[in-house]
Amino acid sequence: MKQQIVSIYGEQIEQLKGSFAYHLAFVLQKERMSSIQTGEQQPVRRHWRQFTYSIRFNKVRKADNLKELELNLD
Repeated sequence: MKQQIVSIYGEQIEQLKGSFAYHLAFVLQKERMSSIQTGEQQPVRRHWRQFTYSIRFNKVRKADNLKELELNLD
């Protein structure tokens, strides 16, 4: 699946900035595909802790991790 995402969004993925924006793109695309398969409404809301299984947060404080997550989503 990762290779399919790279081939579809190649140039856009290469332009991503941020400490984990590259990895976040794959996590979000996987979540998007999962929500389509299960029939969930778009946009799907996820708790920030659900990303901790796929993304390694390096900050100690939750507020700092949330700020970093927001920057990488942008």
